[in-house]
Amino acid sequence: MAAELEARFLTKIRQLTFEGRRAGEGYFGKDGRQPRAALRAYLGTVPDYAEEDAMGFLLSSVAKGGPAEKAGVRHVNIIVELAGRKIESTSDYTYAIEALKIGQKIPIGVPRGKKRLDFEITPGSR
Repeated sequence: MAAELEARFLTKIRQLTFEGRRAGEGYFGKDGRQPRAALRAYLGTVPDYAEEDAMGFLLSSVAKGGPAEKAGVRHVNIIVELAGRKIESTSDYTYAIEALKIGQKIPIGVPRGKKRLDFEITPGSR
């Protein structure tokens, strides 16, 4: 059993070496950080999961100093559009976030009173 485990370990080391990586690097780069493409966009929005009737993505708060706050989005806003995508649910919002590029400005739409306000937001990274 130990010999089999050792053989599998050595095989993995050889594969990593052949790919130009050292053991222990795994998914992370040589500097220990995730590659840029693997980073997720961050808007600093906190959802309100208790409200189920909102047509959009209801926020319970926004992170102080986060991209959403800087753009003018407030807590209790309902996001109805993000990066040209109509947002009707938490799932819509999640899929829209996954498609965002860090540092690239995108439009975000929220109704306020009887008006719809459109802001530009620049996603950050976590």
